[in-house]
Amino acid sequence: MAVGASDVAGVTLMLKVASEPTLGSEGVQTAEGALIKAIWYSQARATSVEGNGWMIGPYATVRLSNNLYFQTRAAWGAGQSAT
Repeated sequence: MAVGASDVAGVTLMLKVASEPTLGSEGVQTAEGALIKAIWYSQARATSVEGNGWMIGPYATVRLSNNLYFQTRAAWGAGQSAT
């Protein structure tokens, strides 16, 4: 069975809110923030699948050098799907 463009639909929204980068000890720049992510998905093929979910949590980015960054995040959320 060929899959057409109308068989699958989905939307992902992500919002990130961050502080201004600050210069810490030894010249290391850091930025902290929070993220919110929401997902809606549906698929109509031989079996129909629908789902949605959300996540929220903090993240941090550290600039270690001109071309090297370290980013970490934690997220909690919930989701549901039906077939």
